Amino acid sequence: MYRKFPGVHLEEVLFFLNTPWQGVDTRMVKKFIQQVIMNPLIILAICIILRLLKRNLRKFFTFILFITAFFISFFYIYLFCSTLLRVFFTHSELSLFYEEHYVDPQKANITFGKAKKNLIFIGVESLEKTFSNKMFFGQSLIPDLENLEGTRFLAYTDGYATAFTQGSWIAVFTGLPSSYYSSALINVVGKQSFAMQLRNIYSLGKILRDNDYQTIFIQGTDGAFSGTRVFMQNQGIEEFIDKEVISAFYPEFEIGGWGWGYEDADIFKVLKDKINNMSHDKPYALFMATIDTHGFNKLECPMENKFNNPYLNAIYHTNQLVADFVKWFEKRAEYKDTVIIIVGDHLRHGTDFAMPQSRQIYNLFINAPKVKTTSRMFTQIDMFPTVLEAMGANVEGHALGLGISVFSDKKTLIEEMGRKKLNTELQKKNKLYEKLWNN
Repeated sequence: MYRKFPGVHLEEVLFFLNTPWQGVDTRMVKKFIQQVIMNPLIILAICIILRLLKRNLRKFFTFILFITAFFISFFYIYLFCSTLLRVFFTHSELSLFYEEHYVDPQKANITFGKAKKNLIFIGVESLEKTFSNKMFFGQSLIPDLENLEGTRFLAYTDGYATAFTQGSWIAVFTGLPSSYYSSALINVVGKQSFAMQLRNIYSLGKILRDNDYQTIFIQGTDGAFSGTRVFMQNQGIEEFIDKEVISAFYPEFEIGGWGWGYEDADIFKVLKDKINNMSHDKPYALFMATIDTHGFNKLECPMENKFNNPYLNAIYHTNQLVADFVKWFEKRAEYKDTVIIIVGDHLRHGTDFAMPQSRQIYNLFINAPKVKTTSRMFTQIDMFPTVLEAMGANVEGHALGLGISVFSDKKTLIEEMGRKKLNTELQKKNKLYEKLWNN
């Protein structure tokens, strides 16, 4: 984990261990077998060979092997135990943070104007603003996205327990981080039941549904993975389209060679077809998740090879797909009445190419209200009220859950407290947080 995904924290690993694995990338399982199981077998074989050597040689090489193994093991055990102890001591401290900062969406005053705007929210896997850094990469990896007009905020970043796809979506819809350490997740019985938590929270999808929006979520992967389908259906999504649904309606599509599902070129066709065929008597809120730019993902679809690295080519290709969709939609009659939000779900994990030290998540708001300043720092939890205010809704106090709208002048929690202090508070034990998860 530390080698392949250095940005991942223990919370996220424990989260995935307690959510459904159906649809997981099987290459990760193969890598585990190769790197975690094969290595001890190789060492065992070396030990057997050592037994065949003469006594003095055997003692010498056994000593060298023992010393090497001891120090390597000690280092990783220390790394893991120090993380566990930090989490244990931090989480055992009782906090009143949620009682002081949480805004219950059920009690909040949220109003829409008479002319409701449509919403198209595209969550692009691991898309970073950092990819436009010409000094580092030699040229921008996302030039087509850079040419789109709209509002970009300068410092969108990962929050606590939101630096993975499901954690990001939970934060966007509820304004809450998905900390594993709530008793609700620790006491999960059956992996599918995890997604039943938070079902009574009044979330983004429910707000839109109750204001007469058609709510749709589209992804090319298996909706069972990480409990996405159940979570979205519990949060007001009326139509959930995933790999299973797509395979029934688009038999000509082929599953990508990496095994998770359909590649983004096909999913954008599904999105366009959905827009063309759906009823336009009511406003709609379309959410879409891409996957092509996931770490260690080599695409099989035809694409322009501008770089020697296949992962850089995947980013460039997704940049073209998203920008082409926006240009296609610009020609439609409802374009001016639709807010398009394009954001990365989190910072990219993986070590398959070098990255600058300073990194930000990509964000673009098209047809959204004008702002006084774009120099805002915010995380995924702030997307909850931000999306509604981008659509022209009036959110009293500009706050929902723990999120603050960046279309307001009010400071977000990360701006007010700083990342370190905020993350420390969110790791502490909190009774209100556990009640929210436990309904």
